[in-house]
Formats: sequence, structure tokens, C-alpha cells
Amino acid sequence: MSMSKYGFSALGRSFTAALRGFCHCVKTQRNMRIHLVAAFHVLALSGFYRFSKAEYGLLLITCALVMGCEAVNTAVEVLADGFCPRRDPTAGLAKDIAAGAVLVCAFFAAVVGVLLFWNLAAFGRMAGFFARYPWALLVPAATLTAGLVWAMGAPGNSIKKRKL
Repeated sequence: MSMSKYGFSALGRSFTAALRGFCHCVKTQRNMRIHLVAAFHVLALSGFYRFSKAEYGLLLITCALVMGCEAVNTAVEVLADGFCPRRDPTAGLAKDIAAGAVLVCAFFAAVVGVLLFWNLAAFGRMAGFFARYPWALLVPAATLTAGLVWAMGAPGNSIKKRKL
């Protein structure tokens, strides 16, 4: 039995291509790394909350939406830079619009974050936990510091960025 273009090997190739694209975004896009660090810490912080399955679902969808939009923004930038090697106002506008879409998603993700995380009872649980185990503050401090150093580090980008 031969594998058609719809078989398992084709599915594996499409997943490999998708993973390659995601890795490219993480490697070359500082904002994608910032989104990943933020998502990691938001999900870790959520342990102090008693979120329902629906609230966790909303949190995960919100994180995915921001990172997915960042990936689409990167794709628009790559296409605009590839098809318009010189400064081009239309390509620049397309890039600005894609970046604006990320901004909108990030803004509303922050609103969702405030709505989900502004909870005095959970603040009390966190304060009580860290009062009992003050050394545990080293974990978020270390992971946040390491995450931000990684996120803000120089990307391994082989594509030259230019302002269009």
C-alpha cells in the first residue's frame, strides 16, 4: 500500500513544517519569546487560583491566540520582505496592520488576565504560601529573570530586518 499525499507520511511532513515554522518564530522573534515567558508564568501563577475548566480553557485560548497572531505577523513580515526587497509603503502598511492585530490580541489578553487573576482570596493564598515558604520566592524570581534574559537576547535571525 503506497502512501498518498493524504497519508500518514504527508501528515508527518506537515507537522514537521509547522514545528519548523514555530521554531523559526521562537528563534527570531523577540516578542514570541516574551509571549512564551508570559504564558509560562501566567500558567504557573494560575496554580494559586481555583479556576474552573472553562476559565483554564479561556486562559489557554487567550495565550494561543496571542502567540498564533504573533506567528501570522511574522509570516506577513517574511512575505513582505521577500516580495518587496526595497522600501515599499504597501508592504510596510501590511506589516503595520499585522503588528496591530498582535497588539489588539495582547491588549485583550491583558484584560482577560485582569478579569481572571484579580481575586483577593487568591492573593491571600499566595501571600500565605510565600510567608510560610519565603525561599519559594526564588523560583519565580529565577524563572522570570532567566526567561526575560532569554526573551530579550539577540535572536539568531538570518533574515535582515528593515523598516518598510
